[in-house]
Amino acid sequence: MSGSNGQGFTLRNVPLLSRVGADRADVLRTDVDAARAGWPDALLLRVDQRNQVLISAGRVVLGRAAKLSDAPSEHAVFLGRLEDGRHVWAVRGALEAPEDPDAESEVLDLRRAGPVFDDVSAQLVATATALLNWHDHARFSAVDGSATKAVKAGWSRVDPVNGHEEFPRIDPAIICLVHDGHDRAVLARQKGWPDRLFSLLAGFVEAGESFE
Repeated sequence: MSGSNGQGFTLRNVPLLSRVGADRADVLRTDVDAARAGWPDALLLRVDQRNQVLISAGRVVLGRAAKLSDAPSEHAVFLGRLEDGRHVWAVRGALEAPEDPDAESEVLDLRRAGPVFDDVSAQLVATATALLNWHDHARFSAVDGSATKAVKAGWSRVDPVNGHEEFPRIDPAIICLVHDGHDRAVLARQKGWPDRLFSLLAGFVEAGESFE
């Protein structure tokens, strides 16, 4: 990537909480049955009331989801899928020690554990913390105050009275002009826009998603 002065630009380090280590498996948010079907073999990340997690050997401690219940509860949030295909969910609750009794562990929050985490742990904990905090503060509809219900594996909440759906906060990340160095540029448009209306490419960052 080049700066405005034409010189090359590179990041000194990948941002600590902007690292990809697991498949976010976005499609499973709408195919909830498929997400739930992976629960018996899934792993579980616990985040306590102070947004702390358990760390061992530079990795977040993941327990077996089946030990908690036979199926994910309404309050469980889907985080993604590991390389071996296992799903990972998160819940708010008391931390549990690693199954290996000889494993050393420590309790850290996201800010303090950033430099410690491997890429998978950084992504999972950032996603879990953001989603669970959002659920804690989005239990009632902004439209009429009705109690909302978590749906889509924890990635949205619905007001059962009027059907209004709310989503976790997203933040603008970047807007840019992609061109070939001459007279051609890549532009985008939405189907509902007026004729001949186009936009530069822009991106948003979801909970735990990398800037890239």
